[in-house]
Amino acid sequence: MGRVRGYRRKRSYRGFFIFLFFAAIIALVYFASKSDIFEQRMPEIQMPDVSYWNPKREMPIVFRDENSIKEYSIIAFDHSGSKVLDIKEVVLDKPKEVKINLPIPKLKLQEGERLHYVISVTDWSNANFFSGNTQKKELNLVIDSIAPKVDVLASSFAITYGGSALIVFKAEDENLKNVVFSNGVDEFKPFPYIAKGYYAVLVAWPIKNTSFSPTIIATDYANNQTKYRVAIVKRTKGYRKSTLKLQEKNFDQVHKMLLQIGKRDPNSFANGESKFKYLNEEIRSEDESEIYQASNSFQIQMIDHPLVFERFYPLKGGQVVGSFGDARHYIYKEQNISNSFHLGLDVASTKHAPILLSNAGKVILEKKLGLYGNTIVMYHALGLASSYSHISKFNSKLGDFLQSGSILAYTGSTGWAFGDHLHFGIIVQGHFVRIAEWMDSRWIKNNITNVLQKGEKIIKGQMK
Repeated sequence: MGRVRGYRRKRSYRGFFIFLFFAAIIALVYFASKSDIFEQRMPEIQMPDVSYWNPKREMPIVFRDENSIKEYSIIAFDHSGSKVLDIKEVVLDKPKEVKINLPIPKLKLQEGERLHYVISVTDWSNANFFSGNTQKKELNLVIDSIAPKVDVLASSFAITYGGSALIVFKAEDENLKNVVFSNGVDEFKPFPYIAKGYYAVLVAWPIKNTSFSPTIIATDYANNQTKYRVAIVKRTKGYRKSTLKLQEKNFDQVHKMLLQIGKRDPNSFANGESKFKYLNEEIRSEDESEIYQASNSFQIQMIDHPLVFERFYPLKGGQVVGSFGDARHYIYKEQNISNSFHLGLDVASTKHAPILLSNAGKVILEKKLGLYGNTIVMYHALGLASSYSHISKFNSKLGDFLQSGSILAYTGSTGWAFGDHLHFGIIVQGHFVRIAEWMDSRWIKNNITNVLQKGEKIIKGQMK
């Protein structure tokens, strides 16, 4: 019996030790799975998402891992499938991030050559039977090291400070990505004109900009870029400067105006000066921002023929009572408390006079604004829009397409207006410009119509 009891005791001990062994194994596996030593998070490969590449331009690649990077490899094949590059680098200092530039095969690369890259990175984890976690990405590239070609075909002879000009040009590149016109501060979107690769762009020199640097910027998908400086005469223009002295009664009017707008309690301001500044600058800026957004949200479409604009003349027999570009400085108790530019032309006629549309267009904004009151913005073509403010009554609705000669609305005194009148503006891609130009038939013919026609003739001649 003693032997039996001893045997049973040994079996019991053995079973206990086996249990402890497997429990230890399970615990080890569990803790290993929770440890960074066996983590299974894949390392990252960050690189540009491109299809075209100029090897003279660096293409950055970043390998990143939360633990550490062990090695990376880069293999490249040419269009025939031959291996032209094979790099493998072991990273012994175990960084969490490695930055390199995409290596270039040691052979002469031709324009249009196609390369297929296989890029991989492995971390120092002991996961996957101690081989680590490996991330792999592939990259197909076409070699492109030639920048786009740009050539101006026709343009306005000159641009006046605060005014407009038109340029017709050609931008050539099989892989053209983007083309814009810059005046040195603002960018303008060109319209495809007559045929593929040709463009027309109406541009502005806003009075807020002290200089004008006309440049066409063409960029391809390999980020090769051409900056073409346009030869155009720049004419300076002086605008009126007005110093307006404020009195207490003006602040009473501002208080009432703020109550109408309803965006901020007039009693929340420290004094009348701060109320005036808020109304004249912040509310004005909000109004002009809405007009900018509306007038700069047009679709770019092919223009297949020269456009013809008639001169703008919204009020028959109207009298000008406020000039475009007037720099107004407001003085109270010998202190300059606010400044603003008058970006339209104030025209007065009879009360509630009909406002006529000079050029066909679409209603893209019809809204009661703050300072500008009831306002309509019409989009015509080529990035050109016109605005009409202080309206008493709308005669159209948002989205309407109206023919020239239509009665758009009626003059009034809504918003910040002292008496019934029309605040009229001309806008080029969101920027208010000199209205006198667009009210002058000769200027329109010389600077817009003739330029478009000359451009068309040259384009059709090059297409033969």
